[in-house]
Amino acid sequence: MTTHCVRASAMQSGTIRARAYSASATAILRPPQLSGSVATADATKPELLLDLLAYQIEAELSPWSALLAVALTDQPIIPEKHDAADSALSLDKRLTDTSNATGKPAPADMAADFAAFRAKGKKHRNEVLARHLARAVQRPQHATAALGAVLAADLSIDIRKTWTPDAPIYFSRCSQPNLVDHFVEMTGFERDDDRVQAFEAQSKGHKVKDLHGLLHDHSVREAMGLSRADNARIDAWLPPEIRGDM
Repeated sequence: MTTHCVRASAMQSGTIRARAYSASATAILRPPQLSGSVATADATKPELLLDLLAYQIEAELSPWSALLAVALTDQPIIPEKHDAADSALSLDKRLTDTSNATGKPAPADMAADFAAFRAKGKKHRNEVLARHLARAVQRPQHATAALGAVLAADLSIDIRKTWTPDAPIYFSRCSQPNLVDHFVEMTGFERDDDRVQAFEAQSKGHKVKDLHGLLHDHSVREAMGLSRADNARIDAWLPPEIRGDM
């Protein structure tokens, strides 16, 4: 029986099977056929892409269980060995209550879950993006330093609005010579001033306590007879290690 006859007979009996396609051809075609086509269509709908990003971030989905291969990494915003009870650090709860952790299981009906997220509106989506992207902002370094400076100016960043140098986070970690330098810089006293000599003669613990009081207790400044200019300088003072940082 010829091949034509066998094929005709099989078709008549309804037993012909789907042809086995080449695995290598499937592997080559699938990415551009599916991902490429979807990406091309998505590129014309930025609002949809933003919805997808915010949705998977809020749902804490891993990149491999979501449509977008995007993952955000939380950046440190609280110092190590931080004691909230003793610290003068004051951060926005929208940041401290936000985490870019992932790993939650995908919902059984992701399409319905995504639709419910979109129903919350654009304002909710933008709030999600703002909180989570803000937690992923890195400290400007080297290549990003110039851009960081531009953003700092545009945002009117003032470190003293979120942290006033204090004993637990900063002064307790300074060397004694540095503590004396800070005291001179903040008060404006000359090095040979009796008050500087008295400060320098103290133990480190007392130096740390006095500097903390100088920044956090206005009665300490009044007792020292500091002027308005002195107070303004102290209210703007930052450790030299972070001056000029974003």
